[in-house]
Amino acid sequence: MKALKKALQLFRIERKRPWSELNSWALALIGGPSFLAGSYYLWVAKDVAPELIHATNQVGITALGVAAYSAVGLMLFTGWHFLTIAKRCSEVLRQRHYR
Repeated sequence: MKALKKALQLFRIERKRPWSELNSWALALIGGPSFLAGSYYLWVAKDVAPELIHATNQVGITALGVAAYSAVGLMLFTGWHFLTIAKRCSEVLRQRHYR
Protein backbone atom coordinates (compact mmCIF):
# COMPACT_ATOMS: atom_id res chain seq x y z
CA MET A 1 0.00 0.00 0.00
CA LYS A 2 2.89 2.34 0.77
CA ALA A 3 4.42 1.72 -2.64
CA LEU A 4 1.13 2.55 -4.34
CA LYS A 5 0.79 5.79 -2.37
CA LYS A 6 4.37 6.74 -3.21
CA ALA A 7 3.82 6.01 -6.90
CA LEU A 8 0.64 8.09 -6.92
CA GLN A 9 2.42 10.92 -5.15
CA LEU A 10 5.22 10.91 -7.74
CA PHE A 11 2.63 10.89 -10.52
CA ARG A 12 0.79 13.86 -9.05
CA ILE A 13 3.95 15.89 -8.46
CA GLU A 14 5.26 15.27 -11.98
CA ARG A 15 5.15 18.53 -13.89
CA LYS A 16 3.97 18.68 -17.47
CA ARG A 17 6.78 18.81 -19.98
CA PRO A 18 6.68 20.40 -23.42
CA TRP A 19 7.10 18.06 -26.37
CA SER A 20 10.59 19.39 -27.06
CA GLU A 21 11.87 18.15 -23.67
CA LEU A 22 10.92 14.51 -24.29
CA ASN A 23 13.60 12.23 -25.66
CA SER A 24 13.39 10.84 -29.18
CA TRP A 25 12.31 7.34 -28.12
CA ALA A 26 9.45 8.70 -26.04
CA LEU A 27 8.30 10.86 -28.96
CA ALA A 28 8.42 7.84 -31.27
CA LEU A 29 6.49 5.69 -28.77
CA ILE A 30 3.84 8.38 -28.42
CA GLY A 31 3.67 9.48 -32.04
CA GLY A 32 3.58 6.09 -33.74
CA PRO A 33 0.55 4.63 -31.96
CA SER A 34 -1.16 8.03 -32.09
CA PHE A 35 -0.80 8.01 -35.88
CA LEU A 36 -2.19 4.48 -36.10
CA ALA A 37 -5.14 5.20 -33.81
CA GLY A 38 -5.99 8.49 -35.52
CA SER A 39 -5.77 6.95 -38.98
CA TYR A 40 -7.99 4.07 -37.92
CA TYR A 41 -10.68 6.33 -36.46
CA LEU A 42 -10.75 8.54 -39.56
CA TRP A 43 -10.80 5.49 -41.83
CA VAL A 44 -13.80 4.05 -39.99
CA ALA A 45 -15.61 7.40 -40.03
CA LYS A 46 -14.90 7.72 -43.78
CA ASP A 47 -16.44 4.31 -44.40
CA VAL A 48 -19.48 4.83 -42.18
CA ALA A 49 -20.41 8.41 -43.11
CA PRO A 50 -21.72 7.78 -46.67
CA GLU A 51 -23.92 4.91 -45.49
CA LEU A 52 -25.21 7.05 -42.64
CA ILE A 53 -26.05 9.91 -45.01
CA HIS A 54 -27.80 7.48 -47.38
CA ALA A 55 -29.86 6.01 -44.50
CA THR A 56 -30.77 9.51 -43.30
CA ASN A 57 -31.94 10.49 -46.78
CA GLN A 58 -34.23 7.45 -46.89
CA VAL A 59 -35.66 7.54 -43.37
CA GLY A 60 -35.14 11.08 -42.13
CA ILE A 61 -33.52 12.31 -38.96
CA THR A 62 -34.52 10.28 -35.91
CA ALA A 63 -33.16 10.05 -32.40
CA LEU A 64 -31.08 7.07 -33.47
CA GLY A 65 -29.77 9.10 -36.40
CA VAL A 66 -28.74 11.94 -34.11
CA ALA A 67 -26.92 9.43 -31.89
CA ALA A 68 -25.20 7.91 -34.93
CA TYR A 69 -24.11 11.32 -36.21
CA SER A 70 -22.83 12.13 -32.71
CA ALA A 71 -20.82 8.90 -32.63
CA VAL A 72 -19.31 9.60 -36.06
CA GLY A 73 -18.53 13.17 -34.99
CA LEU A 74 -16.83 11.89 -31.87
CA MET A 75 -14.78 9.47 -33.98
CA LEU A 76 -13.77 12.35 -36.27
CA PHE A 77 -12.74 14.50 -33.33
CA THR A 78 -10.80 11.65 -31.70
CA GLY A 79 -9.01 10.84 -34.96
CA TRP A 80 -8.11 14.50 -35.43
CA HIS A 81 -6.80 14.68 -31.85
CA PHE A 82 -4.56 11.62 -32.24
CA LEU A 83 -3.26 12.79 -35.62
CA THR A 84 -2.45 16.21 -34.16
CA ILE A 85 -0.36 14.54 -31.45
CA ALA A 86 1.39 12.40 -34.08
CA LYS A 87 2.08 15.47 -36.23
CA ARG A 88 3.62 17.35 -33.31
CA CYS A 89 5.84 14.39 -32.40
CA SER A 90 6.91 14.11 -36.03
CA GLU A 91 7.72 17.83 -36.22
CA VAL A 92 9.87 17.70 -33.09
CA LEU A 93 11.70 14.57 -34.30
CA ARG A 94 12.25 16.10 -37.74
CA GLN A 95 13.57 19.31 -36.23
CA ARG A 96 15.82 17.41 -33.84
CA HIS A 97 17.33 14.94 -36.30
CA TYR A 98 17.20 16.50 -39.76
CA ARG A 99 17.76 20.21 -39.26
